[in-house]
Amino acid sequence: MGIAMVASFLFIFVMRWIAGLLVWVTIYAVLTSIGFSIYYSWTKYKELSSNSGNTTSTVLSVATGLDTYVNNERTWYWLTIILGVILAILVLILLALYKRISIAIAIIKEGGRAVSAIPFSLFFPVIPWLLQLILFAWFVSVLAFLVTAGDPEFQVVSNDTDNGQLCTQAIKDAIDKVGNSNKTCNFVDFANEE
Repeated sequence: MGIAMVASFLFIFVMRWIAGLLVWVTIYAVLTSIGFSIYYSWTKYKELSSNSGNTTSTVLSVATGLDTYVNNERTWYWLTIILGVILAILVLILLALYKRISIAIAIIKEGGRAVSAIPFSLFFPVIPWLLQLILFAWFVSVLAFLVTAGDPEFQVVSNDTDNGQLCTQAIKDAIDKVGNSNKTCNFVDFANEE
């Protein structure tokens, strides 16, 4: 957790200088990787279709292994189409949201400056986490005490003096039946639970 906090702090600190570069390089890397995937899928399709010679196979079959899909030219054909559509959608989104991406880069830079000005704001989430750990530890300790408490013990008290005799269920019933007000069963402790 400490390494992640230090790494994120350094990342946010550096973002105020390289936010634009990082965002545009990431966008370029995504578009380039999809473009390369299209190229690879198309060349794989051409290679498999030239080997088999039959590109109009429309028989629908259920494959049991991944090799069946990898060696099927239709898989590469449809993968090329799907990746082409995804690339076209991403380019259109990029063209439509160019200004908003520039605004987002400016916001990221300003956020980096703000966090650099108040670095302890990154450490604040640790405080509630520690408080939750303390609460959980308290809950577990109380639960452990309750589970291991044992059975309650009662002693017979007559005329406000303890005579040391344990109050059993038979004695409780006798006291309740007679209705004698000078004898009662008072709680003393929990019996030891081995």
